[in-house]
Amino acid sequence: MIAVTGSNGFVGKYIVQALLANGHSVLSIARSKTRIKAKALFELKVDTLDAHTRFDFQNNTPTTVIHCAAIPGPIADNRKLYEVNVAATLNLARQAVAAGVKKFIFISSVKVHGEVSNIDKPFTSLSDYNPQTNYADSKMQAELGLKEISQETGLQIVIIRLPLVYGKGNKGNFAALQRIIQKGSPLPFANFSNNRRSLLYIKNLTDFILFSLQNTDMINRQWLISDDLSVSTAKLLLLCANAAKRKLRLFSLPISFWRFIFKFKNGKKLQDSLFSSLEVDNSIIKKELGWQPKYSLMDGLKETLEVNNE
Repeated sequence: MIAVTGSNGFVGKYIVQALLANGHSVLSIARSKTRIKAKALFELKVDTLDAHTRFDFQNNTPTTVIHCAAIPGPIADNRKLYEVNVAATLNLARQAVAAGVKKFIFISSVKVHGEVSNIDKPFTSLSDYNPQTNYADSKMQAELGLKEISQETGLQIVIIRLPLVYGKGNKGNFAALQRIIQKGSPLPFANFSNNRRSLLYIKNLTDFILFSLQNTDMINRQWLISDDLSVSTAKLLLLCANAAKRKLRLFSLPISFWRFIFKFKNGKKLQDSLFSSLEVDNSIIKKELGWQPKYSLMDGLKETLEVNNE
């Protein structure tokens, strides 16, 4: 049996469905019941996630825990952020060890390395920690805590750091991008053609997790995963429009205009998301594990945007 936390979230739901489809029994751990119906699906309801949450594994002890549940970005309440993303994670890991769980797969973020990568130096699993936000720091602290627990107890950990994940049902940044494409209005982003952004199609992620369940070479290491092709902001918009069968015209505005815009509140965040690079080099996974993404970036965009247009 494999336990999945955050099983009602975008990533968790896809992981549960992939596990069931591949013959695994699944223990869903969430605040409410999942809508997925299957004989091999069992449920464990938890009201909160913190250092004191009790995970009752007595009736359904998993061999592996896949921990997806987290606050997925910066919030005003930093205490809650660290309570959920760090304290609850380490609490779960310790209880998993006590219950006899052998492997703990932790869903982390590429942003533990920073918000921006150099154009000629994408992040790899060997890149240094350099969190720039409390959210990224909370993920780093959880990783470090898990490594300590592993050293103390022998728990096998696998850390998977994700870039932006997209797919049908995503309600985050990619959903906002879809809405922009659907409107078909001309967009002033032709300037943004020199950066590089990495993305990850949700089905590539679930395939990698299924792969990780059987692969012993991944244990006690961290891995950065992405689709093979990294693209500029402008190129991504054009690919999305093509996948959605929408016409899109991009035009340029003077750099001086953007410099003025970036001076305002949240301007740095906007600059990072539009103009800067956040690129992942997944060659280590290919060389050391022999794993390849099953879906290209265009495959993922077509499945996401064509389905959502029906």
